[in-house]
Amino acid sequence: MQTGSSSPRILVIRRDNIGDLVCTTPVFRALRAHFPQARICALVNSYNVAVLDHNRDIDQVFAYTKAKHRPPGKSILSVYFDRLRLVIQLRRLHFDYVILAGPGLQERSLFLARAIGAKHIVGFTDDQKSDSRFVDMGLAYRPVPQPIHEVEDTFRLLAVLGVTIPPPALHVTASPEKRREIEQQLQQHGKAEKQLIIGVHISARKPSQRWPAAHFAE
Repeated sequence: MQTGSSSPRILVIRRDNIGDLVCTTPVFRALRAHFPQARICALVNSYNVAVLDHNRDIDQVFAYTKAKHRPPGKSILSVYFDRLRLVIQLRRLHFDYVILAGPGLQERSLFLARAIGAKHIVGFTDDQKSDSRFVDMGLAYRPVPQPIHEVEDTFRLLAVLGVTIPPPALHVTASPEKRREIEQQLQQHGKAEKQLIIGVHISARKPSQRWPAAHFAE
């Protein structure tokens, strides 16, 4: 299915954790390639928003705080009031498409999309869930014969907008300041100029899911 404009206003919602948003960066890259004149925005949460810093495929990033992520001293009431103000701001931008990024029917993202009032909602649908009727540009979510990666699973939704290329590479960009900081640290540890560096980030948001450092020292 093709869109009716070469310069649509598009909002991609991905309200999950850091890794999920990283796996969604190919969506932004493909949208920019397919709609070079589009206004492409993202709606994420305060926990994962840094993933999209300096992403040139995105014109504007909006973020809200989930109640469970609110900082000390901030009330739940103020969290929801801030979210309401953000929804009003997004409604005024008159998006042509809101994309519910993620495998399966994204019910909470759908709630936000409906509140924002976009002309069209693009997302996976589920025959067993009545909320699917609100996704007017939907793709029935069906298990595939062979397991596929989260990136591929989410990316196939773009076929609804006529984007049928393979998923581009994942993309996260550090600020120039952070790059210099990292380069200095690597030099201090004796990194050779052309030496291959492999980084591994082991983390978890919940303290109960983290291993004490002693486990790695043994």
